[in-house]
Amino acid sequence: TSQLPQTGSVTVDGEPVRVLGVLGAGSDNTAWAGKVAIVEGDVGSDDEFDTAVTLKAGEFSDRGASRNFSRKLIRLQRGGAKAILIQVDKDHPLIQRAARTSEPRLLRSQGSFTIPLLLVEPGEFAGQTEIKLGKQIFGKAEVKNVIGVLPGSDPELSKEAIIFTAHLDHIGEVSGSVGDTINNGADDDATGVTAVLSLADAYASLATAPKRSVIFMTFWGEEKGLLGSRHYAKSPEWPLDKTIANINLEMLGRPEPGANEKTWVTGWDQSNLGQIMAKGAKRVGVEVFEHPKFSDQLYRASDNFSFVEKGVIAHSFSAGSLHADYHQVTDEWERLELKHMTRVIEGVFAGSLPIAQGEATPEKSENARKR
Repeated sequence: TSQLPQTGSVTVDGEPVRVLGVLGAGSDNTAWAGKVAIVEGDVGSDDEFDTAVTLKAGEFSDRGASRNFSRKLIRLQRGGAKAILIQVDKDHPLIQRAARTSEPRLLRSQGSFTIPLLLVEPGEFAGQTEIKLGKQIFGKAEVKNVIGVLPGSDPELSKEAIIFTAHLDHIGEVSGSVGDTINNGADDDATGVTAVLSLADAYASLATAPKRSVIFMTFWGEEKGLLGSRHYAKSPEWPLDKTIANINLEMLGRPEPGANEKTWVTGWDQSNLGQIMAKGAKRVGVEVFEHPKFSDQLYRASDNFSFVEKGVIAHSFSAGSLHADYHQVTDEWERLELKHMTRVIEGVFAGSLPIAQGEATPEKSENARKR
């Protein structure tokens, strides 16, 4: 069961306030009513609050500005704020961040929020304004991961497994109310789910099953903060110490210029999995490489990192970039380059086969760390 944002949970002077996103709300989910304090400027580590607070997010001109704002939110909570209402414009990056995760990614290493942290439209929140937070800031919905297992053929190696994953959720069904409002998520991440299903078909078609067991899994909740994969990592169906590697598949259908029939790997320097995959994929003419920008930057941004946090070698494989249709209604299947995607899936199969057959075993790099 997962918590999802619910409308009508916040009122000011009896009138509902539109909540544009939820970055955190804690687990108690209790109702609260009281005054609102306006916060401007810096917040000191000794400042104390006994009301809800409202502040403007401002522009995130660089990563430093984003980190400074995150620190301000932490200090507000530690100072006793009952709730934090963040006023944002409709195109503010925090709205997209809220669509992807249950709290700002920069805050994960600094602790979670135990108070409501809500994105709201700009408005008048004077110091005497009466605010009421309904008990049901979150509603509950049942969600599911999907898993299939192909048992290995070797009596000993079959106790070990390689796991292919992708996320089956997207940012939500609709955006807006005019024209095409459906968020299809064709590249992000229907392409990854297609790859997992295609790999399952390919491995199941072998005359003899590979020596190691092979797991095929799709996760719910990647866009909400890796929820499905983190649940699995806490309660795995296959022992994590017998999980040789996780190959996570993300956005395979829209190649960058000059990168047709190529796939790059996040966290390249954290293990030799990319090198093993590159050697196998080369046999079918597919290149596996380290992306100069995204390999390091996006290592912890997808479901692979839930495995990394538990000590498993895990990387995401992508064959594109954060294109203009990313998280937009324009992420349509017609824009996918299917030949490119098919070749990439063939490369992933050829690259992973030596691992599944027990001919190669990935190892962590000396500098591997949880980051």
